Amino acid sequence: MKRLILLPPIMQRPYVLVSQHAFFKQLAEDCGFDIIYTKIPPEETHSSDIVLIWISSGTQSMFKKSLNIEKKVKIIYLLHGDHTYGRKHIEQLVNRGDLIIHTYGERLRREFVGLSKKLVFIPQCYGPRDVFELPWNEKPIMRCLFTGHTNGKIYPFRSYLYRRLAREKKVQNMITKMRHPRWESNLNLRPWEIERAFLKGYAKALNSHFCAIATASRYHQGVAKYFEIPATGALLLGEDVEDIRMAGLEPNKHFVPVEAVNVIERISDCLNNPQKYNDMRRRTMEYVRTNHSLNNRIKLFREILGRLA
Repeated sequence: MKRLILLPPIMQRPYVLVSQHAFFKQLAEDCGFDIIYTKIPPEETHSSDIVLIWISSGTQSMFKKSLNIEKKVKIIYLLHGDHTYGRKHIEQLVNRGDLIIHTYGERLRREFVGLSKKLVFIPQCYGPRDVFELPWNEKPIMRCLFTGHTNGKIYPFRSYLYRRLAREKKVQNMITKMRHPRWESNLNLRPWEIERAFLKGYAKALNSHFCAIATASRYHQGVAKYFEIPATGALLLGEDVEDIRMAGLEPNKHFVPVEAVNVIERISDCLNNPQKYNDMRRRTMEYVRTNHSLNNRIKLFREILGRLA
């Protein structure tokens, strides 16, 4: 059986989410897929049995041309990190695809009610395990690590927090911002910033801090940071969104819920009273490592592939 994974060329760049690279590499090895980086379906697509196609805001050409792939080829669309496609586009994916896997549980339920049983929600994850599962840090840096893209159109909460960080001294005394590897690499490093890091460097930065913050996208998507942060042993502060609750993470049990009106006060309380949060920190680390690793997602994906056999 011939199986392909079609990914956009941009995913070969080092700043792309580490769990994505690891997921596709392991999926290819475990389930017999070949990975091809391409903007359009290659000729091999038409002689394949199953094709997994990544769909996001930069893959419009792949999206359009994939709709014309012969029906004998079973297609699994992976709709990820996207803010471009509306109901019309989702309907087209449903009509052509055999399954549509997505990480937007709340958005898909709200905007595409009853559209299709082909839609499968899978939360994001952390991985690889040997990178993120670091030893428990008894003496972390008592600051909150803030990472990620701060484009307000996609991440409004991050944008808000970044603006406060840039202008308020009291916030700079609590929060360390890791440079985004693509968008902030050419700016002068400020005292409250650290350089970008990948893979083990990124995981070690999380592990070295007492806490770190995860914010959802404008569609309330539970991004991978919700799992990467606690996997390293850092305390998770995050927006309380439905996707994360669906993954089993409960506010005030597994994470400290924050919103714009209280985020600075919550960070301050965590840093000034770490004894109140150490049990939560360890509890969430153990829960996430048990339920939300790359291995968990590969196992789930194997079950999904069984539907197409």
